[in-house]
Amino acid sequence: MNERIPSDPWRKRVGESASLATREELPPDEAGGRSLVLAVESGAQPAEFVLKPGMTLTIGRRSSMQTGSDQDLPTVEQDNAGNLVVRGNPHVSGRHARLEVREDGEVRVTDLGSLNGTFIGSLDRQTPPQEAVPLPVNERLILCRRAQLTFVLREET
Repeated sequence: MNERIPSDPWRKRVGESASLATREELPPDEAGGRSLVLAVESGAQPAEFVLKPGMTLTIGRRSSMQTGSDQDLPTVEQDNAGNLVVRGNPHVSGRHARLEVREDGEVRVTDLGSLNGTFIGSLDRQTPPQEAVPLPVNERLILCRRAQLTFVLREET
């Protein structure tokens, strides 16, 4: 990797994009030939996750036994239950936020009482704790005010 990694890897400014990893073509969903993808935009290694109607998942931190340098970017992985696990960013709560994909394709985000907040679009739009709010397509989901982990919801055909 030729790009310089910042000294505090999870403090990438909102709007700075990470180059996304290539992945295999997604199968279109039966309803309209589209798929929803939640992609890590900044603050962690590039990753993408397919969201399907009826899916509910939690985003949260798990302790990590990583042995790399402190310059390593955090990672986001999907566990066996389909939840998103953040490793390497201590500012993400253990149960930070929940995503619900309704049958009509609308995605709703609920902050689960995290210490550092959940934001839609910008740091000016913090979601109220325990209240589901819509996450529009092409909008950013930001976890943590100080050590931002940013996702973007995309629609792909």
